[in-house]
Amino acid sequence: MKLTKFNKCIKFIFKTTLSSVFTYIYILLIPLIIEIFLYVYYIKSALDQSRIILVGSALMYVIPLTSLFITNLIVSWRETIFLKQIRNFGITQKTFISSLFIVYSIYCLFSIIFSIFIVSMVDVIENNHKMTLFLSNFFHNPSNIFSILIIMVAITFTYFISVLLSGFIKNIYIIQAISILFIILSLFTGDYFLDFNYIEDNYYQFFSYFNLYKYFNWLYYISYTSSFNGGRQLFLIVIYIDNKLSFNNIYIPLFSSLIVTLSIITSSYLLFKLSTK
Repeated sequence: MKLTKFNKCIKFIFKTTLSSVFTYIYILLIPLIIEIFLYVYYIKSALDQSRIILVGSALMYVIPLTSLFITNLIVSWRETIFLKQIRNFGITQKTFISSLFIVYSIYCLFSIIFSIFIVSMVDVIENNHKMTLFLSNFFHNPSNIFSILIIMVAITFTYFISVLLSGFIKNIYIIQAISILFIILSLFTGDYFLDFNYIEDNYYQFFSYFNLYKYFNWLYYISYTSSFNGGRQLFLIVIYIDNKLSFNNIYIPLFSSLIVTLSIITSSYLLFKLSTK
């Protein structure tokens, strides 16, 4: 019975969101525009062939961008009686949050694949081949299976931090403004641009540790270079051997990201319950 309600809830969310223009704006249009911008002004112009590792983190930036979809959806639905009346339909908050998470995860993965496909087409047209080289290296390296798991953890964190934000603040404009600020700060403090000089600044290094996307990116970098236990492979991540290494192995970023994500899951669920009473 519970599984039937869970399936029905997923179908309802799919049906409702697929009929909304905002879904296509937040899941497809905005991430694609930003990724093309990053390709033209960063991947194509600023990255050397030897620094193809940084293409992957740039592509993963799609994940925080899709958080706008969740914040917009939850606040829009909270303004109606739907969220407050879900119990009358026999749907618990846990069922709703789980169902929305499944839908969002599918949308987010599709957004990543869609953006990679379009950017790769642009790369071929531009005869640059950095995307082709990156994808070839990525799929021929077995350790990058771990990167796929990290993507799922990053999606989970993004979803629940968006739910937490939506449950804490009621005004849609304030939420979206904070979400956009969060997305921008995530980009510039998440170690996406490892070859830029400001990364070496001590103040930047301090504040960047409060950005969980930094941890996800380093988990990807460590996976890409197969430097799980540290060693000389770590220096393939940075452009110069004397550059700062934020992490010396996989364990600190892995356990830190898992602990924070689990804490956000718990907090967001409790706050969502309070906001829908």
